[in-house]
Order: sequence, then structure tokens, then C-alpha cells
Amino acid sequence: MILAVALAATLAEAVVRFVVAAPAKVEVIAETGDRDANLSIHRVEPKTEELGPPIFAEVKSEANRLRLKPRISLSGGAEYRAVLQLSNGKRIEAAYKVPRVEGTVPQVTRIEPGSGVVPANLLKFYVYFDQPMREGRAIFDHFHLVDDAGMEIEAPWRRQEIWDHEVKRLTLLIHPGRIKQGVNLREELGPVLKPGSQYRLVIDPDLRSARGVELGKLVTHEFATGPEIYQILDPATWELVVPGTGTTEPLSVRTDRPVDHAMAQWQLNVLSEDHAPIRTTVVVNPQSGVIELVPADPWREADYFLEIGEWLEDLAGNTRLRVFDTDLSQPEPKPGLSILNFHPETRS
Repeated sequence: MILAVALAATLAEAVVRFVVAAPAKVEVIAETGDRDANLSIHRVEPKTEELGPPIFAEVKSEANRLRLKPRISLSGGAEYRAVLQLSNGKRIEAAYKVPRVEGTVPQVTRIEPGSGVVPANLLKFYVYFDQPMREGRAIFDHFHLVDDAGMEIEAPWRRQEIWDHEVKRLTLLIHPGRIKQGVNLREELGPVLKPGSQYRLVIDPDLRSARGVELGKLVTHEFATGPEIYQILDPATWELVVPGTGTTEPLSVRTDRPVDHAMAQWQLNVLSEDHAPIRTTVVVNPQSGVIELVPADPWREADYFLEIGEWLEDLAGNTRLRVFDTDLSQPEPKPGLSILNFHPETRS
């Protein structure tokens, strides 16, 4: 049911009102003949009662009416204010407080790479939640990188939302302009991470689920940095620990460095001797670099092939085809192997 909120505001020149389709989904309508009027919506800061920055919204003009629709759902329990700025300098405001939403408190279940040592030119983090989370580019304001002196790193993220289809895994990309050498952004602000240092990824307690429920506590993920990595992935250096025939033991792959665990799920595939795909489950230990491929059916006495996709990355974004931070003055590296063959062992 759609209802117009009674908290509307009126001047001789205009009227502004909220229309609520659901507690967190609203539309703001401004009736005005002022063609140069500007309509915006803001969250009210609870401590200061000041207006925050305008929320990203779509505004349409229809004759003597402006219609505003926020691109994100509003937060349960928060107050919002619509502001119509008229060309004569006057402004009219209307307020709306979103009812609190009942629901379970969201939890951060996993952060990858895990606590340990990562290359200083690390490209991304994966943050896993136990339920769908609220989307919107403002989400990046809730994630902070802090060094061992307690100083927050300035502008570390590429503010591009990358969620899985359930909106339960967020990929946090460190801005490539802060990673690639010689790029203006890195020259001006410096790299985000430096070798041989300690850092914390900090998540604000007011990060909200899709239902508007806050985390309610600060989440901290500690890690250390090692040297930067500027080499392609070379599967020729990998060691395969082959399983036994007639078993569903995993094929273990010992890589020379940790790989991106999420990309390994679809960039590592086992093929039969006639190159038909074999159903496997891929399990990655991001710290040790060991990858296990567990077959759905027992291994046969036959030849198999491990296919390495061209998009498989290490933690610094290097693939078997190219280095993420490519030095164009150097010769292009020879691509790494795309296929490794193996034969399960017959055991007595």
C-alpha cells in the first residue's frame, strides 16, 4: 500500500512531501513552478542533527513537479530530510524517519586473504557476510585501512561495487592507480601498502544489511606485508601431488605463491584424457598456496589434465599471461603453461 507521509512542508511557492511505498523505499515529490529549483535528500546526522551530503538519487521534472527517487533503500531508524532549494534563495524541507527494521544482526564470516603476510602490491580483499548486505557506493566509506602507527590510509579503494549474486561477498579493490608504478596517483599519494609493515582492515559498526540492521560492532582484520610481486604465474614451477586410482582423494597443487581463491574456483579445471570436463570441488588455502581439487567420482587409471585459465591471478593480480604492473620498457614475458598433465597412482 502506498501512502503519503503527513510530514510535508509548504511555502507559497511550493510543497514538498514524502511518499512511502515501503518503510525504507520512498519517493519525494515537490510541487513548484520554479523551473530552476533543486531537489535533494539528505540523512540527518543523529549526534549533530546536521544534514549529511546528498544521497545518490534520480530526479525527474514533470511540468510543475519534481520527483526524486533514492537509488538505495533508506536505513531503518534513521531520519532523512528532503530539501527543495528555490531560485529566489528560499528553501523548503520535509522530514521522514524510517521505522526500525527487525532482523538478525549481520556478521562478517570471513575475510580473504586471511591474517598473514600478503604482497605489498596486494590487489583486493574479499569480505564475506552471513546475509545480503546493503548496496550503494557509500559502502566504501565503512572500510578503512590503518597502518601500525594508527594512521588511516587516504583513498585506498577503487569505488566500484563488486558483489556476488547473493550480495553476501564484497570484493574490495585497492585502487590500481596506487599500485602501478609511474602512475600519477601513486606518485602523488604513494602506494597504499608498503613492504615489511603491519596493517588493519577496519569495518565500521554502522555498516548495514539489506534489511537495514547494523553490524553493531567494529570488525578488525590484521595482516602484514611482504615484498611486492612482479612475475607472471608460472605453472611449470607448481608441484602436483597425484591421488590414487579408485579414490576421491584430492589432486593437490602446490603453487609457488598464493593465488586468488575466488578466481581459482572457475579458472582451474580438470579434463579427462579426451579433454572432457571432470566435476571437481576446488578448495584453496590462501596462505600456503596449496590448492585441492576433489573429484565428484573416483579417479580412473587414465591420463588427466589440469587446465589453468588465463584469468587466474595471484594476490597481486598477476596472471600466467601478464604482470599486473607491466613495465613497458621490458620485453614481454613468455606466457606460463596452460595445461599440466597427471596420472593417478595405482597403489597396492
